[in-house]
Amino acid sequence: MVMENKLQMFKPKFTITTEINKALVEIERVRGFLDAVTLKDDWISDMQKRALILESHHSTHIEGTALSLEQAKNLCGSIRRTATRDLTSLVQKGLIEMKGQLKSAYYVLSPAVKI
Repeated sequence: MVMENKLQMFKPKFTITTEINKALVEIERVRGFLDAVTLKDDWISDMQKRALILESHHSTHIEGTALSLEQAKNLCGSIRRTATRDLTSLVQKGLIEMKGQLKSAYYVLSPAVKI
């Protein structure tokens, strides 16, 4: 009984205006569209790379180290190349094994390696 009174007494400190309601409807419409659409893997990969570059660029500005967008792009590219080179080297040495292919690939410690 006491709980019912508390629920009835709630008075929000905001008003949903027509403008807010239209914005919420638009958000739901776009969300529905995005949920229904199938994005190509290449597009997703490109957007992830671009997001990483932009994040690197903007975070360095916040930290006071002004990396240009081109410098951030080069840095992100070299990190990927270095990681690929290092993983390939570890596989060739028999320390790790690659499972899966392409984007679903992952690496596990080789059974020959004793911890």
